[in-house]
Amino acid sequence: MLLSEDNISIADRLQRIKRQLVLLMERDQELEKQIETLKEENRKLKNLAEVQKNTIKDVEEKNKISKLAGVIVTDEAEGKVLKNKINEYLRDIDKCIKLLNE
Repeated sequence: MLLSEDNISIADRLQRIKRQLVLLMERDQELEKQIETLKEENRKLKNLAEVQKNTIKDVEEKNKISKLAGVIVTDEAEGKVLKNKINEYLRDIDKCIKLLNE
């Protein structure tokens, strides 16, 4: 009878091990999905950071040009004309950048 009890005990242990293995495999699949989701989110955030970096660079360049235009011009009327022309160029540049990004 002792042999039979040992067999049941071993069979129970094997069943428990199988259940644990199934649970671990399911958890592994969940973690793999989570990893893929996080990788995608990371990619999107990197793209967003790059866009924001480019936007900052553009704004800094516009600011630099505006300051330069203010230093060059002494006549107020002339300054308005020059500022309008620079703004027009900047809008054209923005349109070109937008088209290139598409």
